[in-house]
Amino acid sequence: MRLTPQVITGYLFLLAAVLAGAIWYIYLFVAVPPHISLSQSAIDLLRYTFSAENPQRLWFAWMGGSYPKGLVHLAIRLSFASARIVCPQRLGARRVRCFAHFVGLS
Repeated sequence: MRLTPQVITGYLFLLAAVLAGAIWYIYLFVAVPPHISLSQSAIDLLRYTFSAENPQRLWFAWMGGSYPKGLVHLAIRLSFASARIVCPQRLGARRVRCFAHFVGLS
């Protein structure tokens, strides 16, 4: 069975989404201070991450929500031959292409 380039690209987008999740896992659970439970450390870190004190909170929101969801959407869109089922409108297809270009540039 030969994979088409679209399917390979879809798998690579899915891999990128998994790696974004791995970044969050490393960020939350690897460097836990002593005498603090794992869950309490993760909660405190998330509170600081999305607080007004952190100037990078929008970047973290992008990496935590929009980016992985967009990558999974691209993976689904490219992996299935019946792409009309996933993204039927032309406007939806344009949004997917714009996101794909944005991911490629970032």
